[in-house]
Amino acid sequence: MEEEKRQREHESALDNLRRMKLEKEKRDLEHLQELEKLQKEKERLDKREAEQMAAKEKLKNEMSKKNKVDDDAQSVMSDATMDTMASEEPDRAAEELNEAEKQQWAKEGKSELDKKYFGIFSRARHGRYHDCERILLTEVDGKKVPVDVRDENGNTPLIVASQNNRKRVAKLFLRNKADINAINVHGNTCLHYCFTYGYGELGDYLISKGANDALKNKNGLTCYDGLDQTRQASAVRPRSKMK
Repeated sequence: MEEEKRQREHESALDNLRRMKLEKEKRDLEHLQELEKLQKEKERLDKREAEQMAAKEKLKNEMSKKNKVDDDAQSVMSDATMDTMASEEPDRAAEELNEAEKQQWAKEGKSELDKKYFGIFSRARHGRYHDCERILLTEVDGKKVPVDVRDENGNTPLIVASQNNRKRVAKLFLRNKADINAINVHGNTCLHYCFTYGYGELGDYLISKGANDALKNKNGLTCYDGLDQTRQASAVRPRSKMK
C-alpha cells in the first residue's frame, strides 16, 4: 500500500511538471507571437514613414524646380526690362530712393549683396546710369551706399560696368571716387575685363584716368594677357603699349 501511494504521488508530480512545462511553452509561444506582431507593426510604420519622407522630398524637389523656373523667368524679364529702360532714362536731377523704391529694387537684386544695395550691380551691368546715381545717394546701415561696395565675387560696380562696356556708368563711378585699380577675388581689374572682352576703347579711357595696366591677376596675367589660359585678351593694346 505504501509503495502504491508513493507511486501515485510520483506520477502526480510528473503530471504537474508536464503541465507546468506545457503552460510555459504556451506562454513562450504567445510571447513570440506578440513579438512577431509588434515587429510587423514596426515594419508597417517604418514603411509608411519612409513613404511620407519620399513624398515630402518629391514635393520639395518639385517646389524647388518651380521656384527656379519662376526665378529664372523673373531674372530674364528683369534683364530685358533693364536693357529697355537703359535707353529710355530721363535726364533729370538724381534723388535718393524712397522707401517703396528701396523695397522694390532690393527684391530685383540678383544676389543677397545685390539686393542689399538695391540692385546696383545689376543696374551697372545694364547701363542704368540714373538708377546707379540714385543708389549712390541712398543710405544703407546709416550711410550712403559706398561706390566701391563688393558683390560675392569681389567685384565693385566699376568692375561690373567694365565687364559690360558701360562707359557712361563707369564715368559716374569714377566721378564718385571709385577705386580704378580695385581687384576682385580672382585678382582681375577693370582692365582685365576690358581687354579680354574686346572693349579696348573703354580700357584706353580707364588707363588715361590712372588705371594700372601692369597689375597681374592670380594667374599671373596682365590685362593684355587675358583672364586665364582659355580667356585671352582680344582687344587691341593702346598705341603707347605697342612695340
